[in-house]
Amino acid sequence: MSNDLLLDFDPNIWSADSVHSESTLHQLSPYVGKMKSTVAKILIEKYSKPNDTILDPFVGSGTIALESLILKRNIICYDINPYSIILTRAKLNPLKSESIAINKIKLYLSESKELTTKIDVNEIPQWLKKLYHPQTLLETVAFSKLLLQNHEYFLLASLLGILHHQRPGFLSFPSSHSIPYLRDKKFPLKKYPELYTYRDLESRIYKKIKRVYKRIPTIDDTLIRTCEQKNVLNIDLPKDSIDTIITSPPYMDTLDYYRDNRVRLWFCGIEYKNKELYPNPKNVNEFKKLVSNMLTIFNNILKSDGKCILVIGDVNKEDNNKIINTGKIVMKILEEDDNFTMDGYFKDVMIKIKRNLNSNLKQKEEWIIVSRKRK
Repeated sequence: MSNDLLLDFDPNIWSADSVHSESTLHQLSPYVGKMKSTVAKILIEKYSKPNDTILDPFVGSGTIALESLILKRNIICYDINPYSIILTRAKLNPLKSESIAINKIKLYLSESKELTTKIDVNEIPQWLKKLYHPQTLLETVAFSKLLLQNHEYFLLASLLGILHHQRPGFLSFPSSHSIPYLRDKKFPLKKYPELYTYRDLESRIYKKIKRVYKRIPTIDDTLIRTCEQKNVLNIDLPKDSIDTIITSPPYMDTLDYYRDNRVRLWFCGIEYKNKELYPNPKNVNEFKKLVSNMLTIFNNILKSDGKCILVIGDVNKEDNNKIINTGKIVMKILEEDDNFTMDGYFKDVMIKIKRNLNSNLKQKEEWIIVSRKRK
């Protein structure tokens, strides 16, 4: 790696606080391992201009997609995770006002009251029943079914955002906010009986909507916003149609997006059964193959001199103290690719390391790698 290729970014790019300044649409529903909105904004402003078309083929929580619209860029995005698609569609297409959202909720709550009597509780998995009071669960299932049937992604994503946590404003018994598991050891029923009582859906969904509309942006309706469930290797966009690609490919075997979102997926109509249907790279060879294949696709759809910005996380295997430098792997592939030229890179150790609870892997460092398609 040449020092001549070092990019000039603020070293605090990942540690800067954004929670109290970003659009509250970014806080619609949790997503493990999501990019900070401040990072997305910096990359979009630096490597594109208004009315450009940006592609994010690993859209995740929709951070790049939403910031692109806010900054007046067209956005085309994909992901293989159905929760990611519902969440991103919700962020890109919010209801025009809080009053419209409230009125729609009133209508669906009214309709769902009758539907609760028709739900077969035997069809609800036992692992899910453990997280909720029976009446709360019935109300939530009925409400989510109506939202799904009517393609109300914004309201559905708002519901997904309050499905589980130990705080009073959430619907479940005390549980983790990001990765769902019952926290009955920390909050035993005998000591905290108030945390295991009925929680009504109506008051909580109204309060959630009010929080969502606290800082909601004005979005230009003429901008393109395409969001589809699709594997990056199946992208078939027109040749030379994309100005800039900004994306964060899946970290190598560090996060299980299906296990971590199994409750939200269930309420989206997706059973968590076979995560192998949606694999992430498991080793270095699989990661290299993914990067090489996606660069071939990117070369076809990027305009001449179009930018490709990849946000990559290194992996530290604690069992043998071995760091897998995924950033270096990507840069080597780019250097050997005749279709791209390296513009530079930025690397920083994360202050808050993200952990996967059931794994000995953790994300160690973050890279921003910038390249462009050769003219």
